[in-house]
This record gives sequence, structure tokens and C-alpha cells, in this order.
Amino acid sequence: MCECVCELIGVKMIEYDIQKLLLSGESQSVEFKEAKNSFPKDGMKTICSFANTNNGLLILGVSENTKNKDFYISGVNNSDKVLDELYSLLNNPKKISRNVVNEESVQITNIKGKDIIIIPVNKVNYKEKPIYLNENIASTYFRQGTGDFRCSQEQINAMLRDSAKESFDSTLVQDFSILDLDKETINRYREKFDNINAEHPFSKLDNEQFLLKINALRRDRSDNKVKPTVAGLLIFGTHTAIKEFIPHYNVEYVLKEFTENNRFKDRVIYDGTWGEDNLFNFFYLVIEKLYLTLNDNSNIQENSINRIGISKLRIAIREAFVNSLIHSDYKSEKGIMVIRYSDRYIFTNGGTLRIDLRDFFSGAHSDPRNYLIQEIFRFLNLCEKAGTGIPKIMEAVKESHLKYPKLQTKLDSVEFTLWDTSLIDNLDIDNEYEKKILELIIENRFVTREILEEKLKIHKNTILKYLKKLVEKQAIDKFRSGRQYVYFIAQNQDPEFQKYNHIDAMYSLLEEMKRK
Repeated sequence: MCECVCELIGVKMIEYDIQKLLLSGESQSVEFKEAKNSFPKDGMKTICSFANTNNGLLILGVSENTKNKDFYISGVNNSDKVLDELYSLLNNPKKISRNVVNEESVQITNIKGKDIIIIPVNKVNYKEKPIYLNENIASTYFRQGTGDFRCSQEQINAMLRDSAKESFDSTLVQDFSILDLDKETINRYREKFDNINAEHPFSKLDNEQFLLKINALRRDRSDNKVKPTVAGLLIFGTHTAIKEFIPHYNVEYVLKEFTENNRFKDRVIYDGTWGEDNLFNFFYLVIEKLYLTLNDNSNIQENSINRIGISKLRIAIREAFVNSLIHSDYKSEKGIMVIRYSDRYIFTNGGTLRIDLRDFFSGAHSDPRNYLIQEIFRFLNLCEKAGTGIPKIMEAVKESHLKYPKLQTKLDSVEFTLWDTSLIDNLDIDNEYEKKILELIIENRFVTREILEEKLKIHKNTILKYLKKLVEKQAIDKFRSGRQYVYFIAQNQDPEFQKYNHIDAMYSLLEEMKRK
């Protein structure tokens, strides 16, 4: 969405570029509606959708030209009346389950004598979902493209699972026991545990006591029986036991290169040939396959997953993989999918993202969906402390000058793309000065024309010419700061994600200004 930079430096009131919004049209994050004399009947549906999905702007007083399919300002005749109707609906629990609009953020803007009303809607915390209408949880909506759609029962159930106080992986699996866990998997786990945690007191325990200590098993206080937790079953369980408890359970790896017979070059699905397909076995089998395909020249020895000398890019792959495992909604039908293309790794898991995109990439508290799974993996040093995994990935990206990772979120799945190809190599750049400009931007995160003049020792008009070409090629983007423009790499062309690039660049600029 189009906003001025003032939002980024803490000014409460946002100035929206209305003309640009009109030209861009409706999108995942922008909805226009007529509201000449009253609040539109379907307006609450859009508010509900934005709250359940990923933020948005509802703009009243805009109409669509049916012939040209463009938008124009038709205006709101009585803004106060329309706002009164809006607030009456928002504060009525019979109309919407929760008020999701901050009254202070709503704006009335007059353009050429006509009022429009801008209503920002933020995505609610997962603990507050689902947001629904008319006291009917079936009237839960989500945003996709330019439309508002009713959620399926499965999507609603996923939201309810996330909002529950107790995480799914910490619950006990009734009528199951340690016999439903695979002894070979337990032994392999304990062998790795002993190698990493020398002289640890858990090492002296028998299997049952050991699994109790790491919360793979727990004693049920209702009947005093020892039963697997969901985490324990998923990490150590047999294929039969896991599928009995979670029929939709699925883990898969594909190397997307086809042979002459149109077969995948490599694929991992459960066929009984590589042991039980629990998360432990799946991870260790696939991570080595991923390492073998890595475009990385680092010298790594055998059994290198936990070595101190492991390359940052390998750490990034490991973190992305484990992140997918600990954040997955295992009751979802999506499962875990790892795909290796020639230039990227894609990790997909069921369940929506539980934190904001910006928070995700900045390393804010990750709030894992499966805390026990995270803890059991952490005993083997397979994941970082909460909030440090993604910064490790970004560190590797920066060091190797790779394309920035891409995160695609849906209501029921998350897809994380990690590239292992050079950023500049992926751009259509053949001019040496353009390459030097890009290298300086990559090195410094952002530059101004003045900085480029100083570094490259060429005339400002020449600099401006190359900068213009790079912007046209969508290799870089810019925003105004005072009287000058700040340039940064345009890593993602998704309009909804673009603002985060602006925000990161702005914060970097402010930090730099403070140092000076």
C-alpha cells in the first residue's frame, strides 16, 4: 500500500497517495467501495477479511467505471453519519466478534471537494482469531486477491487450534504408549544427544525416563499411564502410529530436475525403504541431500550438521528446514514439502504465519506453533534460540550477496524460499557502472546519490542516469528522505511486501544519521 515515509519515523497520521492507489486499483490489501449516503452492506465482510488475513485499507467514496474498469472518487455525502454507522457496527458484538479498527487511524480526506474515508485494518493476533460476523463462526472471511471469501471449516478449525492455550504438540496421545515409538529412532537420537551433551545426566537414564525428561513422553495424571506427547510421536513414532493418529500426515522432498523419462532426479516419500518417516528420520535424510546440492565451496567434513565450522549458508538451510518443522500445523492437510530447484530451496508447511512479516525477518520472538518439537530438536543443536534463526539466515544471505528470501503466506500454509544464487547474477545487468552501484548498495544496504559520487568519482548526472535505468529495470527502488532520495535493492516485487523494504531502509538510514 502507498504511504508516505512519515509513518516510518513514528508520526501517527499517515498520508496516503490516493491517486497512486486509484491507479493501482484493488488488491490483496486495498478495497474500494461506494458509500455516498451510508456504510456499505458488505463493508464488514472486507474488514473481517483483512483482520483474518494480513492488513488492508478499506476506502469509502470510490466507485468503479464499469466500462474502463478504473476507479474514481465519487465521494461520501455525509462522512459523520457513515462513520457513526461504522463504529456502531464495530462495537456491536452481535455484528462482529471483536472491534478490529482503531478509531484514531481512520481518516476523512477531501479531494477536489469530495470526501473519502480511509479505514486501515490490521491483522489481529492469532490468539484473537477467528474474527467472524453476526454471531456465526461460519461467517469467517479471508482475503485473497481482490475478493473476500468465506473460510472453510478446516480453515476455521486451524484458527481455533492456534488460539487454544495449550499447543497441539504438548497434548497427550490417548491410547498410545512407548511401544508406538520406533526404538531405532530413539537410539539414533540418543547417540547424537550423547555426542553433543557429554556427561549430561539424562544420558544415564533408560529410554522411558529419558523420553520423559525431554517431554516426548508424559505421565497422564488422570490414569497414571505414560503416554507419548504429540511431539514425541511425530519425532520418534512409527509410520503406522503417526498415520493412525494423524491420517493426513505427510513429509516429502523433491529435487526438481527431470530425467529423460520425466522422472524427478531425486525424491523422498515414505516407501518403507529408509526407516520410519518420523520428523527425526526425515530431517536427517533430507538435510544431507540438501547439503549435497548446495552451491557452496566451503570445506565441510563428514557428519557436519552440528560442526562449529559449518558454513553460514548451510546453517541457513538447516534453520529454514527446522523452522518449517517447528511451525507446521500437523493437523492441516498441507504437510511438509521441501523442494530443491537449481537456484533455490522452498520449504512449505501447513499453518499460517503467527507473527508480522517484518517481525519475522527482524528476528522477533518466533512464537513456535510446536514448542516441544523445538525443544527436542534444540537438544541436538538443530535450531537456534527463539528469534535468532531468521537473523542467521539473513546473515548468510548478506555475506554471500544472495537474493533475499521470499515468504509467501496463505491462511493455511507458509512457503519460505531461500536462494543460493548471487543477487547481481539474477539481474539483467551488463553495464560495469551499474554493477558497481549495485555492489555498493548491497554492501551498505542503502545509498544516496552523494555517496555514489564520492565512491565512484563520476558526475552526478551520470550517476542519476544509471540510477534511473536500475529503477526502470526494477533492480533497485527508492524513497525520498528530506531533499534527497535513498536507494536500495528491490528484493521483492510483491506490493504487499514492498513496504517492508522501505521500512528496513528507513530504519537503517535513521541509525546511520544517529551515528553521524
